[in-house]
Amino acid sequence: MKVIMSGLALLGLVLIITAAPVESLVGKQQETYGAFIRPELKITPIKSKTAELFGGALGTVVGRTLYLGLGGYGLVNSISA
Repeated sequence: MKVIMSGLALLGLVLIITAAPVESLVGKQQETYGAFIRPELKITPIKSKTAELFGGALGTVVGRTLYLGLGGYGLVNSISA
């Protein structure tokens, strides 16, 4: 059993050493920065009445992987809570 486990460990080590380098999906491009604005209109029931919420989000994009921003909604029609 020790011989089989040692052989598998050695085979795994050889496969790891000879494996091709992994290339990321983004590639070796320069970092990109940007911004986003996303307005939204949502219709949802509140206290068994139809309510319209308007809002959205805005923020910045860093390197196509990190999104930082703020968002919020406000009630458009009058429904007493």
